[in-house]
Amino acid sequence: MRILVVSNIYPPVVRGGYEVECSGVVDRLRERHDVHVLTSTLEGPAPRPGVTATLPFLDHDLSGTLRAPAGAFAGGRETRRVLERVRPDLVWVWNGSCLPDTALGALAHADVPLAFRVCEHWFADVLRADRFGAHLRGGEDGPRDRLWGSAMRALNRHPRLRHDPDRRFRAAISWNSAAIRGMAPAPAAVDVAYETVLHSTSRKLPQLAALPREPAATPTVLFLGRKDAMKGADVAVRAVARLRDRHGVTARLVLAGPDGVDGPAFATRVAAQEGVTDLVEDRGPLDADGVGAQLGAAHALVVPSVWPEPYPLVSIEGAAARVPLVASRAGGIPEFVHDDVEGLLFDAGDADGCALALHRTLTDAQGTARRVAAAAQAAERHGWERYLDASEAFVDDALAALRG
Repeated sequence: MRILVVSNIYPPVVRGGYEVECSGVVDRLRERHDVHVLTSTLEGPAPRPGVTATLPFLDHDLSGTLRAPAGAFAGGRETRRVLERVRPDLVWVWNGSCLPDTALGALAHADVPLAFRVCEHWFADVLRADRFGAHLRGGEDGPRDRLWGSAMRALNRHPRLRHDPDRRFRAAISWNSAAIRGMAPAPAAVDVAYETVLHSTSRKLPQLAALPREPAATPTVLFLGRKDAMKGADVAVRAVARLRDRHGVTARLVLAGPDGVDGPAFATRVAAQEGVTDLVEDRGPLDADGVGAQLGAAHALVVPSVWPEPYPLVSIEGAAARVPLVASRAGGIPEFVHDDVEGLLFDAGDADGCALALHRTLTDAQGTARRVAAAAQAAERHGWERYLDASEAFVDDALAALRG
């Protein structure tokens, strides 16, 4: 079977976890099928066997807006070229965020069975997400947006476009969590022929499970991820302050990850405001060995996301490494971390609740050991090979439903 996989980003270009997950599934599918990948020109169209990198990448900023009209022409044209060359039996779109709406429209109406893997929020606006497709309905506010919208609707009358985001099409969907299915449901234009929830996982679980546990002499809380307010880096800092001031437990907070949208030193500025500069250490981005060392030394891994994470892999990775979990009730996090089973949960944005959960984790050895064991078992059930098997099964089930 010939399969065309479409993703806005594909390794060696990596910004998060889903593109690594996608490449792993592609490798597995290539054992049985002829698989080609269509991706964007982000960071250059590096030549790779079986990969075509010709789609424009339209960021949600001024540059992406200004490039949207040309991107509309290029997106449809390049997609049709690849469809003609590959002649797939199935198209599987992994992430359409920042791809031209016309590219996805060409796939939706190509008379080829179509499936989606939905790991992020973009799917709710499929076919009307960029600054071209979003204006085809009209109804803009303000003179500038009305002028731009009129120009986009006039442009869409060109015979090489005629993009219709309301035209119905059939598709199968693999959601990476029940949470994302609720937060980014299929738009009205999508006739869902088959759907399932298939939780994401990490291919690093065996290595993480083999890490030695050597907790530091001082109680240490670890935060892994982008250091901004969406990820709750400030919540983690404030929780460590509350832990000291209200519960009498002094713990170090180690931050490991890149700076986020709130700029460099965001978390350390909050630490200064809270008077815990001496307790907060920003290690910046770490390689795999550095992350492993921090996981081995940590007494708790805090996942304090404020935004509705679809299904963060850091929880599963921490569980595999046998680090006690403290996490927020945000998005899909509770689908893996059940309160007082695999870890302790607190309300998103609640530094006091986070501090209380950390206090329980650091002072109740028996309860913490029970939760760590349950989390490690849950991580085993989310193994990489099982995930690949389930992904292969989805391809077969989706194709059967779409052809039925």
